[in-house]
Amino acid sequence: MSEYQFYEFRAIDSPLTANQRETLSSISSRGRITSHAASFVYNYGSVHGDTEALMTECFDAMVYISNWGARCLIFRLPPELMDMKLLGLFAVSEEIDRRMTRDKQHVLVEFDFQDEDQGDWVEGEGWLDDLSNEYQLN
Repeated sequence: MSEYQFYEFRAIDSPLTANQRETLSSISSRGRITSHAASFVYNYGSVHGDTEALMTECFDAMVYISNWGARCLIFRLPPELMDMKLLGLFAVSEEIDRRMTRDKQHVLVEFDFQDEDQGDWVEGEGWLDDLSNEYQLN
């Protein structure tokens, strides 16, 4: 069976700069880069960039899906909207995490689930559209 990994990043609050788009294009020849998004599909290998750095520097949301059951959703939020202590009440397991970005300018809220028993092949295209639309409404 072949491997499948899908990464999609979304810039919600502001578009990517030309420099950011150029940097993203240099990460992988498999990237589809627009002014507000980047997506990467891999059948062998994985994205060469540091996903946490990409979230810190460029993006407000990310989804990652693999055919072996890995599912990850991350939102980057302004710290003034987040109470880190209160968020800690929801981080009840290692699947749910919150932390400051490396530059201390945002909070990352991460949902990371690994289900190796996941039997169905699920592709990631379209997931972030639905999830980020919900994020924008709230």
